[in-house]
Amino acid sequence: MRQRRHIPADRMQVGPPDYIQLSLFGLVSAINALTSSQPVAANVRPLPGDTLRNVPDISLPVSGSQSVFNSRNYRPSADLFNARTVIERIKANVKAIRLAKQLVCEGREVTDDEKAQLVQFSGWGGLASAFEEGSRYLSVLDEILTTEERQAAAASCLTAFYTPPSLITAIWQAVEEFGFTGGRILEPGAGIGHFLGFSPPSVNARSEWVAVEKDPIAGLIVGLLYPDTSVEMGGF
Repeated sequence: MRQRRHIPADRMQVGPPDYIQLSLFGLVSAINALTSSQPVAANVRPLPGDTLRNVPDISLPVSGSQSVFNSRNYRPSADLFNARTVIERIKANVKAIRLAKQLVCEGREVTDDEKAQLVQFSGWGGLASAFEEGSRYLSVLDEILTTEERQAAAASCLTAFYTPPSLITAIWQAVEEFGFTGGRILEPGAGIGHFLGFSPPSVNARSEWVAVEKDPIAGLIVGLLYPDTSVEMGGF
């Protein structure tokens, strides 16, 4: 008869997953979320940029109670994605970039009104016309963006499309149905953080976030909107 190997209690993962990875195309638990009693190997390496505390060993508040977690993070409105014209999006992006760089220079806390302006940044997906020769916005973009920032923005015109709140809400509903109620959350390709902003309040109050974003401007803005989040700049 095969002998059963004893697994110490501190090596056993019991119950819902304690950290997850969010993305538009899938929900992936970093510790086999769908296996309710999966031992965690001692040599499991932390996720890239993961500087979080060991969440299973800290006391998370019960759902609905007040928490210091993410208390400064922004909670956007669902009407954020109301239809806007190309020109309206470009103008909103320019305004958000100016404000973001001003706030960094001033080095102060961002007000709710300022966050409401920053969250209007919609990325450059579908806005290639802003970077075309003869565009009236070229001089403005040259003024507010560094060479690296402008190259990154222009390169993202075919890829930087932010997920709408309706889809984000559906994904979060699935996460909750998997049994996740709070813990460590990695958001790769964070954009300006809509998965953070539209997370369920009960989960948000019980979680710690790592957001990874390649675009330097989007990474700057997500850090201003969600100051309680660890933001890693670079590809994932």
